[in-house]
Amino acid sequence: MPWQLLLLAIFIQSSIGNMNIIDFGFSFQDKLFHFIVFGILAILMARSFKKSKLNFFNKYYHVLAILLTGIYGVIDEYHQYFVPGRFSTVGDWLADLLGAIVFIIVFYYWERWNYLKA
Repeated sequence: MPWQLLLLAIFIQSSIGNMNIIDFGFSFQDKLFHFIVFGILAILMARSFKKSKLNFFNKYYHVLAILLTGIYGVIDEYHQYFVPGRFSTVGDWLADLLGAIVFIIVFYYWERWNYLKA
């Protein structure tokens, strides 16, 4: 359920037009936000899929998490295209996808390390 709640939170946040975000003083902070939020989304999906009773989800949970996070990134950018005051960019989607990939790679190695440690 946590990843579904994050999907909803992303949708609600991206539905707000002319949203003012906190300025941390660097130009790519919006890409960093995309990277982190969608990376967290991918981790939450992977953890959920790993525990799935469906063999397909259980077996390919890393790949599915990246794929579905990337697809949701496209859907989110498409949605923002229709929200006044919001912009839809390929750069934001790439930050979403890259966040998912990097976070899942880190998650994969964290799992392996914990497995070897046990």
